[in-house]
Amino acid sequence: MTGIRFSRLVDVPTAEVMTFLNDPGIARHMPLAGDQFDETTTRQWMEGKDGQWQTNGYGPWAVHVGDEFAGWCGFQLEGTDADFALVLRPKFWGTGERIYLQALAKGFQDFHYESIVVTLPPTRKVRRVLQRLGFQNDGETEFFGHRFLRYRLTKLDWLQFANSRHASSLLAFSADR
Repeated sequence: MTGIRFSRLVDVPTAEVMTFLNDPGIARHMPLAGDQFDETTTRQWMEGKDGQWQTNGYGPWAVHVGDEFAGWCGFQLEGTDADFALVLRPKFWGTGERIYLQALAKGFQDFHYESIVVTLPPTRKVRRVLQRLGFQNDGETEFFGHRFLRYRLTKLDWLQFANSRHASSLLAFSADR
């Protein structure tokens, strides 16, 4: 399989990100993103995501599979939690677990998180997948009038999962960040 690489979102051509964000299949899972994106609002979105690196010391990355922009993932500060998001073009859904493993390894090993949360709109039917990956139900929350389901993965549960899956071969990490 082709390699996975993370880079800064602002380094991806704006038109490519705009096409991605305006894809109806992607937009329906991003209720906080708003309406259709134009070049200006796409650039603002990209800079806002990238700005989290300055503010929090971590943030989202652009995800590349081979030479193609596949989507974005990373950590965003939500209250006191590191909230992980992974949004991929459908063509790359089969690489989601590898991307997840690499990103979470970075979160626990490099950023020294004690736990990571995932908050998802109810449109995402991935509860079983998250539980298989070690996440536990952590209730619900609301952002700007939108309901989200929250799941939490502790560092201990991550280590048990990573060791049980022999994930080390998948954890070769390549990032421009």
